[in-house]
Amino acid sequence: MGIQALVSSQVPSPRLAALDGVWRAAELARVRQTYVPSGHGELDPELPGQGWPLGQLTEILQAQPGLHEWRLLLSALRQAVAHGPLVLVGAPQLPNLPVLSLLGIPARQLLRVDAHSAAERLWATEQVLRGRELGALLSWLPRARPEQLRRLQLASTATQALVFALRPIAARHESSPAPLRLTLQAAPQGAEGGRRGSAWNCSSAVVPPWTMPSRSPRRCPSRPRCAGVASRRNPLMLWCALRPRLTPGTAPSSPSPHEPPPGPEQQALAWWALQFSPRVCMLEEAVLLEVQASLRLYGGRRALLHRLRAALPEAEAAALAVAPTALAALALLRTVPQEEAALDAQAVPAVIPAVACATRHLSSTLDALPLLHLSAARAHAPVLARLGCRTLGQLRALPRDGVSRRFGAALLEALDRAYGQRPEAQDWIALPERFSARLEFTGRVETAEGLLFGARRLLGQLVGWLQARQRGVLAFTLHWEHDLVRRGELRNGQLDLRTGAATRDTRHLARLLGEHLARIQLPAPVQAIRLDATETEAFKADNTSLLPGDVKDGEPLAQLIERLAARLGPHRVLRGRVLADHRPQHMQAWFAASEPAAKTKTATPALPPHLRLHPAWILREPLRLDMQGDRPLYQGPLRMLAGPERLETGWWSFSAAAEVEGEELALRDYYVARSPQAGLLWVYRRRGGGELAWFLQGIYG
Repeated sequence: MGIQALVSSQVPSPRLAALDGVWRAAELARVRQTYVPSGHGELDPELPGQGWPLGQLTEILQAQPGLHEWRLLLSALRQAVAHGPLVLVGAPQLPNLPVLSLLGIPARQLLRVDAHSAAERLWATEQVLRGRELGALLSWLPRARPEQLRRLQLASTATQALVFALRPIAARHESSPAPLRLTLQAAPQGAEGGRRGSAWNCSSAVVPPWTMPSRSPRRCPSRPRCAGVASRRNPLMLWCALRPRLTPGTAPSSPSPHEPPPGPEQQALAWWALQFSPRVCMLEEAVLLEVQASLRLYGGRRALLHRLRAALPEAEAAALAVAPTALAALALLRTVPQEEAALDAQAVPAVIPAVACATRHLSSTLDALPLLHLSAARAHAPVLARLGCRTLGQLRALPRDGVSRRFGAALLEALDRAYGQRPEAQDWIALPERFSARLEFTGRVETAEGLLFGARRLLGQLVGWLQARQRGVLAFTLHWEHDLVRRGELRNGQLDLRTGAATRDTRHLARLLGEHLARIQLPAPVQAIRLDATETEAFKADNTSLLPGDVKDGEPLAQLIERLAARLGPHRVLRGRVLADHRPQHMQAWFAASEPAAKTKTATPALPPHLRLHPAWILREPLRLDMQGDRPLYQGPLRMLAGPERLETGWWSFSAAAEVEGEELALRDYYVARSPQAGLLWVYRRRGGGELAWFLQGIYG
């Protein structure tokens, strides 16, 4: 096996070389980087940093897929799987799980993504690089363009994993943005004798230590000054009033003396607000939450309000008001003008308008508000206007006895509650035991992708319900109803989705739903959808830590698997398990990686040590070889190096009705052979009656 590093020979101008941040691929060793020793004594001195770089794209050029990559990378991959899974994208053959398990790569740490087209491989590779738990990535990209590799290189810098792109040797004439590029070639004839033994005796190799990249400790932020000290001397609380965002086709309505029933937007906003306080109620057109008891959890009033306001656009809220009393917050909320609903879902304002009133300014602020901002005074506004009373301050200045006799005691009670002179009592909302929400469209939706717009609103309600109940969703169903004209002809449709782990991430659920909806064609327009949570479980939130090493960015592995399976199909995102069998094609089984772990967890059988001599690649089906006389051919005549290893098994399950010999009964003599072009191969000769036949079973990668 020969290895040759290809480095650009172009020398930059002195002016460019003097700039900070400008460096050549040949100068990779001068960049602050963490490296993993390759495990090859002759190779490490030739590599920048004495090993493979972490968080950088390394391009390996090979004569054909499956040739020597395991032998070159095994030592580094063995260290990488201790920190995360090894992902294979577009692998040329099946990885031989029993062999890899004996060589230090457990089957549970290997994920196989069967991406066939060039676009699928590039997309899957980029998605894998966004994961937070990645240990190493091997992606076979035979037709990648330089701009596409540049995109993968930029995505690699966000990881601390080994990233390898395996490409044909013909690509050496093309430009590449990969900082490190190597050519992998087979050793010349006659040189395999001294190398073959060391290649398979991997247990005697000393695995170099791999230290994770060091990070400077982060300075612990000073705790914000708590704003709740003054409230201990004041019985008033801290109320936040939220206005739901209008849906397209809904006109802003003026306050009515009769309280309308809460709409789906108001209910969804109330469920979402439960993550900040258990004291949430729906009052008239707004959602109110009392957050005085939650100040210490968020580090004070300023920190809580900042976090609340930053999350309002995602919660479909249109305005925020903060005041010491509920009615005062509601009155201040009405000072923010209502706007027409945006027809474009992306037209959500980045900053939600907000008004606030401090305790010491409560009386002066309310005195200046119009009477219409207090619901109890709205019905008496015409009479009070004829008396020259148009603000709450003027109403408050009137004799209380006269106001009580003419307008009733309810007006004075509401006025006192707004000014904090009378206690307030609210009906806190109670969550249902099961989640089910329905949404009617203002127009007809004719494409499945169009359903995602309304489904996002329902997913927001679902996440709010999950956060309030401290649960995560495992399975949910989206139902859609066709319009009245076609409802009698067609059955309503539904889409069932399951997640690999409990989650309440709105973005992940929306991406997962969007990938599935992209493959659906609606037979008729849809006028309504309904979302049901069919299975949930207690959710264990991420444990935040002051240690910088515990802070991880990126997408969790379970969410990554779900998104890959949604786009490519669950049968193309696979995990494997080792089985107790002597037949090579029956020693492993592959299952959908998105299946729950409880259904696929089995004990790994004990593996005999001689399996180390078997190849790392196994063909999906044995390939019958052409013959030249009595000599098998595969990219040239084969030369037998070792063997035979006799295999006679499967007789207990063999059926005489089997049409193909060898499907169950195995009578074979295995040999290690060498091809002039394909390197070391694992072939067998079929025994028994019939003509002489040779088959290719595996490739020593």
